[in-house]
Amino acid sequence: MKKVLIVDDDEEIIDLVSFILENGGYHAVSASDISGAINAVCSETPDLIVLDLMLPEGNGFKLSRLLRLIPKYKHIPIIMLTAVTYLEEKYIEQMMEIQDYITKPFDPKDFIEKINKQISSPENDGCIPVNI
Repeated sequence: MKKVLIVDDDEEIIDLVSFILENGGYHAVSASDISGAINAVCSETPDLIVLDLMLPEGNGFKLSRLLRLIPKYKHIPIIMLTAVTYLEEKYIEQMMEIQDYITKPFDPKDFIEKINKQISSPENDGCIPVNI
């Protein structure tokens, strides 16, 4: 069973996303801040991370940048989950580290489709495609 890490400081969002993921056939684990997320990534090695933009210790891009620096974790796809419907220009460059984003509120069907797409993507299997 594929494992998804949910990083959000809102327990209701964690509960909702966990419910949707578990009904979609995934195992959900969670963290409410960047420190907890780093610990969860190290102990759980998730197949995908659903990451809130606004967190107590900084924005979610801080975590994505940290993970991209560690070879063992840089292949983990990240989907940003945010209440920000218009991403400011300052976030555009940082979005390069994110595979997709979902705005709150969201449709559960669309949400699980995005999760399925990222987890099944060959670019996210930890291997680098090589053309010979």
